[in-house]
Amino acid sequence: GLLEVIRPPLPTREERDRGAMLTDEFLAFAADRLARGGRCHERDIVAAFRRYYPRYRYADMERSVDGQSLPDSEIADLARAWNGSMGRPGERTSTGFWKGISLAGGEE
Repeated sequence: GLLEVIRPPLPTREERDRGAMLTDEFLAFAADRLARGGRCHERDIVAAFRRYYPRYRYADMERSVDGQSLPDSEIADLARAWNGSMGRPGERTSTGFWKGISLAGGEE
């Protein structure tokens, strides 16, 4: 009855698989491109992730043959989840800056 109305729907298998793939890809990106210490803005992390994986080059890749659409907000969520899984080395400010996380290679 009422519980069914207020409970959010469970993700489909396709959504779960996509989420797992994105998480794995972000972990690989983070191991290669994110460093503890320093600071950067969330949009810098999003831009670096898009450069690292060309299939996500733009938020809307509908017209692309081999690309996949991925909103900036999902990449930002991946960064927050990664931060939590790493013991919270960074702290995100209300303006989107990460203190304690930076892009490796001096790219900001």
